[in-house]
Amino acid sequence: MGEGGYGRLGVGLVAVFIGIPLLGLLVAWYVAQYGDLPFTISPGPLGLPPWLPFLVLMALAAGASFTPIVLRNFRDRELTFYDQIAINRRNSVLLTVAIACGLGTTAYVIGTIVTLRTTGGLVAALVAIGVAVTGAVVSYRAGDRIVLRVSGARALADGEEPVLRNVVDEIAVAADIPPPAVYLIDDSAPNAFATGRQPSHAALAVTSGLLAALDREELQGVVAHEMAHIRNLDSRYGLFVAVLVGTTVLIADGFFQIVTFPFRLPWRIFRLFAKGDLDPGSGHVSGRGSGGGWSFPSIKLGGGDSKGGGGAIILAIIIFIVLVLVVSAIVYAVAPIFARLTQVSVSREREYLADASAVELGRNPAALEQALLKIASSREVLEVANRATAPLYFVNPIRAFEPRATSIWSTHPRTIDRVNRLRALTGLPALGERDAADLIVEDVD
Repeated sequence: MGEGGYGRLGVGLVAVFIGIPLLGLLVAWYVAQYGDLPFTISPGPLGLPPWLPFLVLMALAAGASFTPIVLRNFRDRELTFYDQIAINRRNSVLLTVAIACGLGTTAYVIGTIVTLRTTGGLVAALVAIGVAVTGAVVSYRAGDRIVLRVSGARALADGEEPVLRNVVDEIAVAADIPPPAVYLIDDSAPNAFATGRQPSHAALAVTSGLLAALDREELQGVVAHEMAHIRNLDSRYGLFVAVLVGTTVLIADGFFQIVTFPFRLPWRIFRLFAKGDLDPGSGHVSGRGSGGGWSFPSIKLGGGDSKGGGGAIILAIIIFIVLVLVVSAIVYAVAPIFARLTQVSVSREREYLADASAVELGRNPAALEQALLKIASSREVLEVANRATAPLYFVNPIRAFEPRATSIWSTHPRTIDRVNRLRALTGLPALGERDAADLIVEDVD
């Protein structure tokens, strides 16, 4: 999962098992003493209660996430590659809707808590989704050039690699798209990727190790897979999903950092004193009630002021602070993990879609299977690949034996799963885990 994912999960567990019970006890005691809650949230348009938009967004996100899993269990026949193409396109759309709803839910919860208005939450959700869409539209135009530069790809010279050029032209005709610009990465690790915002502005990059490892038919299978990515607009699609996920993470992290900063500030000041970066004579670290206190959002007190006086006000503020802390911790933990896992699911579905489309274009699933097994069995490390560019490659370039590998965030399906889907198209028996153990160096991200 990675340190960041485990850290967020830990914060969420603390919030769920400690913060929520504590908040419940505080609220129950306050209501018993003073007969009213310490604050209220104004309803939204048409009198919408604050919980209704939240439940709707959560239901949409959950429904879009679990529908592919549920439908998978109701297949009563073998799938052709046309079936696989249709299913993977549907699943990609559903998972993207899930990410968008997750982003909207995150922004809605934060906006509602900060403004104490349902309308504020709805506006925050719309703004967050709008910003994500705008960011994707603005940034994707230069994305292909950046990826090629970062990957160390160079354009093929005239007359260089004629077999590769011939295969690219051949598959472009079958896919009914313009031939992409062809690039070469001087690296012994066999791999390839395609990028570009649309077929008329696309590029295909292959490593020198790929050309050395594969025969012509296997190379044709890999090129067909990458050309399928181009025809299916996967680069544009992946960028849009990545921006949705990035926006979700930024909002959740930003809210958590802002909310918890006052509680982390005394510790930071103490560390500065300990390091000698502050002169003790110029100021002091005070305890409670030292002046210059923190300000909190305004709250609507209940009707117990006459009974509880100042104690009711103080308790109301405490309850509000605990509520904000618990909400920020849960959002900080759950939202990024949900968004990232859903993004990984989208990426895997697009890989399955490209495999099925490659069979449609090349009509040779056996060659594509052999290419997958050859590349997955290589122990060469593609040094220029990183976590940002890994989703683009034909086979995940971050291998299981590398220190940077973590399985839960893998952007590609397991190679054995991809191979078995291809074998199913031709009626061949599936490879077992033991059969594949000696053939595949499992690829994870």
